[in-house]
Amino acid sequence: MYELQVQGLKFYLLPQKALFIPSFHAIVISDVHLGKSAHFRKNGIPLTEAPQQIDLQNIQYLINVFKPTKLLFLGDLFHSSYNDSWQPFKLLIAANPYVEFILIKGNHDILSDKLYIESGIKVLHSLKVESKIVFSHEPILVSEGLFNIFGHLHPAISIIGKGKQKIVLPCFWKRKNHLAMPGFGNTTGIYKIKPKPGDQVFAITPHSVISL
Repeated sequence: MYELQVQGLKFYLLPQKALFIPSFHAIVISDVHLGKSAHFRKNGIPLTEAPQQIDLQNIQYLINVFKPTKLLFLGDLFHSSYNDSWQPFKLLIAANPYVEFILIKGNHDILSDKLYIESGIKVLHSLKVESKIVFSHEPILVSEGLFNIFGHLHPAISIIGKGKQKIVLPCFWKRKNHLAMPGFGNTTGIYKIKPKPGDQVFAITPHSVISL
């Protein structure tokens, strides 16, 4: 867990590829891509449900540990059109009645708003909190004094060791007025970023978040 101050607010960057904002009592995750395995199976590519089961377990773990009142998904919650992978997620929502589930719709979120709402999910296109932070799926231009937290990119960073060994790790990527969230889902791809001077990169290992 790595503590970060943004616009006077305290954030915690978590190795579960999530963000915890204590003052907002919220867990923020992005790009879960539930249903992706089932979508690929329909197209003849044999993928198991194990990655989605791990994603759901990780979401429940975050709820159990941090006890948020809100869980905010920054888009691409479900990968495709409806399939049976929705049902285990619906059960997770029902098992946590004291958590408000909020979806900021992304380009993959093509299910009907009615399905989301009936399942207990509030649907928005963006969200501003405490007049300082704007949540969105894709990055947006913000005026001075505002800070945008977004998903969509699935950022990752290449790290080269002294022996020229290389590892690629998912990361949080902070620029002046923006923070790109890592992709949460185990079936999401990655986008290797090229940070510019002044950017901050926080690499994610299985047990920690490291400032590079």
